[in-house]
Formats: sequence, C-alpha cells, structure tokens
Amino acid sequence: MMIANTKLNRPLFADAEFLPKSGLPTPRQGNAVAVEIADKVAVYERIYVPNPAQTRVFAAFDELRELGRKGGRMLAIRNLAPSGSGKTSTAIEYQKHVLAMKRHADGDTPVVIVQLDLATSTKRLWSSLLYQVGDQFHDKGSGDAMRRRSYDYLKRRGVQLLIIDEIQHLSTMTSDRHDVTDAIKRVLDDGIVPLVLMGTDQAKAMLQRNIQLSNRMLPPCDLRPLDEGSERDYADFKGFVKRLDARMVESKVVRTSSHLDDPQTLACLHEISRGIIGRVVNLVRVALQSAIRRDADYVELCDLASATDNWAVAQGIIEINPFRHALKRDVR
Repeated sequence: MMIANTKLNRPLFADAEFLPKSGLPTPRQGNAVAVEIADKVAVYERIYVPNPAQTRVFAAFDELRELGRKGGRMLAIRNLAPSGSGKTSTAIEYQKHVLAMKRHADGDTPVVIVQLDLATSTKRLWSSLLYQVGDQFHDKGSGDAMRRRSYDYLKRRGVQLLIIDEIQHLSTMTSDRHDVTDAIKRVLDDGIVPLVLMGTDQAKAMLQRNIQLSNRMLPPCDLRPLDEGSERDYADFKGFVKRLDARMVESKVVRTSSHLDDPQTLACLHEISRGIIGRVVNLVRVALQSAIRRDADYVELCDLASATDNWAVAQGIIEINPFRHALKRDVR
C-alpha cells in the first residue's frame, strides 16, 4: 500500500463511519473520569515503541560512547530533527539502554542529558550541566570555575556520554555565540567525554560555522521525517503505528485494537504528522483521552477525527482535517 500523487475529490470516510461503535453516546464528565484519564495517559506516556530510525541512532551513540571508553580521541555527533520527532524521548531511552547493560561501576552515571534554555551563553551551559547533576551552587562562580566543577563531576561519576539537548538555543546568541561552540569543542580537546549535540534543524548552520568543531564530529545521525513516497519509510511508519496500537492493548489503556494501521487511517496519520513519529504519538494520546471519556473499547475513527480538529488543526500543525476531507494524495 503506497500513497500516490493523485488528487482525491471525495473524503476517505463516509459520515456513518464517524459514529461511535463502542462506549457511551455522550462523553462522561467529573473528577473520577479526570482521574481515569490521567492514570491511563500516564501509562500511555510510558509506552516506548522502537523504530528503525531510533535503532540507527542508538547504534551511532553506542559507537561514539565506546570510542570514548577506549581512551581514544573524544568526538561528537550531531542529532537534529524537526520538533516533535522524539529526540528527547530517544535520549532518555538510550540512557535507560546503557544503564540496563550494567557496564559501569556502581554509583556511576554513564549517560547525562543536559537540556539547554533559550539564549544559552558559555556560563549558562556549565550552569545547566551543574544543575542537571544536582550541584546546589550551579549558578555560582566564574565561567572557568563552573567548567572545572563540571569536568570534575563528569570524571568522578564515570560519565561515558554527555547529551546536550536543544542545542539550537545556542544559536540565539550574538557576540559570544562562537565562544559557546568553542566551549563545546574544548570538552573534546580536553579529553573529558564524547558529546551528542541534539536539537532542531535551526542548529545546523551554527554547528557548521565552527569548522574546528566539525572536524571533531562523526557523520550526523539526524532523524528525518518518514517519506510517504519511500517503500522503506512507508514500511517503517506502518510498523511503528501497528506496534503502538499493540502496546496500547498490552498496557490496558484500551480493551482491544484500534486498527491504526488500516490503510486509510494510516494515510491520514501520515498526512497530519508529515512523517514525524512524535506527532502521531501526540495525536493518538489526544484521541485516547476522547475514547476514555466515552468509555470506548478502543480509539475509534470519531476520536481520531476529533483529536485532529481539536489538537492538530487548532495548533496549526495541519490546516485541513484529512479524516473529514479529501487527502492530498490517493490511497491504493
């Protein structure tokens, strides 16, 4: 099943298909329902569905980390992706992955994730790291003093990989922007720890401007949206959605399969998400809340259509709801 480049003049679904097939005719309300929604959404948020793109990212991170563990030259790798692609979730799951391997001493922290704030300067970079590792004086001292304390922590705790998330926030700087990338480069030059530089595509130009930093980086492992015209990407997208559906049943947030990999449903999910996996996860979460309010057995077409109207269209992620209107491309 592929999505071709021909226009449709009619919606994919008839009006009758939007009628609820299970649950109550009207949504339930009240605190008890709110608690049920919160409990099940919390379970849903803990669902992790690996996909081939993230598997390739894990492999790249492993290679970088192992090179550092062998005492060789410390290097970095770029991991950029559009907002909503699941970069941060990937970093967290990788952190768990390394912990589960138990190839570190007791009390060590093999992978540290630091999330940057807007307009991060060199000093704020070190402050963010110190805050992340629990330094109660994270905002005290000169930039050099913060850097030395950061180095000391990274060495004492046996950190094997430092992931700097939201790296695009460095690009908002003006006069000392280059100094921040130089500070990142210095971590490598000083032989402290390998680095993952993670963020949106906004960071690309900033990283490429510092040629010396680029010379210390492995080939990028960016997360790209899954292309509807690619056989491999289509299979990856379908496989992810199918596994998400199955995990929802296994986790008991729904009673039975929602058939999210139905070809017509899948085409709509791809058009809404533009192939960005994280957006599918978010849309299904909103639809799940709708299904729980109705005490439905599964996430139905009416829930997906409502979630698209109330979340994806309302947030400007997409202009037209493909569940209710014609797809931009035919399904065959």
